[in-house]
Amino acid sequence: MTAVRAHLLALFAGFAALAVVFVPLGLLLSDTFWTRALQGLPLTPEEARLLGFDPARFVDVATLAPAERRAVLDRTILLFVASVAVGTPFGLGLYYYQLWILQRVNQLLRLRLLDRLQELSLRFHAGSRIGDAIYRMYQDSAMVTELIRLLFITPVQTASGFLFGLVVVGLYDPWLALLLVCLWPPLLVLGRRFSRPLRVGFRTARERNSALTARIQETLAGVRVLKAYGAEAGAQARFEAESREAFAAAFAARSRFATYQVSLFWCAGVVLIAGAAVGALRTRGAAETFALVLGFHVWTLGLWNYFKLRLGAGAGHAQMPSTGSCTTRPRSPRRCTGSS
Repeated sequence: MTAVRAHLLALFAGFAALAVVFVPLGLLLSDTFWTRALQGLPLTPEEARLLGFDPARFVDVATLAPAERRAVLDRTILLFVASVAVGTPFGLGLYYYQLWILQRVNQLLRLRLLDRLQELSLRFHAGSRIGDAIYRMYQDSAMVTELIRLLFITPVQTASGFLFGLVVVGLYDPWLALLLVCLWPPLLVLGRRFSRPLRVGFRTARERNSALTARIQETLAGVRVLKAYGAEAGAQARFEAESREAFAAAFAARSRFATYQVSLFWCAGVVLIAGAAVGALRTRGAAETFALVLGFHVWTLGLWNYFKLRLGAGAGHAQMPSTGSCTTRPRSPRRCTGSS
């Protein structure tokens, strides 16, 4: 982690800058499209400044004329296309930068694993299986990289995403923000209920796969001896038995993980449906909103559409479904969380 610490800080700063710039812009564009251009309501002062319109024609009026609505629609689409053209390369760059960081960690780990294996005694290597060492260097090193992503990158991204979504939803209505907060207790209960079975199940699955890799290496290395003594049938039977064990362990672990994800989905779905329904009723009644920082005073169609987006993002970040990772050390049990 020390070798990529500066890169991680730069990655987080990039994601934060992306959110600060484009999330408020998305809110304004959503409202100008759904509320102003399609319904003809006058612009807010902030929207007029963003689109470069004269407030006398677009703000201080009862409704927008067809020509003004068309102008708002054209500039909204133009600004949306421009923001996508600027934001997409930046977002993709951050994504590939994250991949580079993780692959850098993976590469450094493999080099250190090989160096460590060469330092171990002949007694250790005499009692160890070559296939197991290969599996640890090739597969478990990648799982350690995934574990770093889950323990450092994903928590920061999900926690900041949830808090940001909570703030945005709170600007609409504090009670709806409280609804989003109420999503946490059932998710914590589910996490506590499934955490240990998932760790044990995926640890067992990776151990079975490690043994299967060792069996493949030993069988291929001794294929000449097997053919010379006509022992192919016995080797095939042993391989099939270990392959079935590996499949059964992986299938059981992944089935349990699928049950966990479906449970998370249902909990988040209830909150999303309830929040969207309340927002729809507020929009229908033109209820007051607290989003005054951007010049909004009542619920509109554009605000409701953007509210659904941020509510869904907040609920998705609250779930934090880990795909899991495993780490291994020579002559020590594997420690796993999540899927393999």
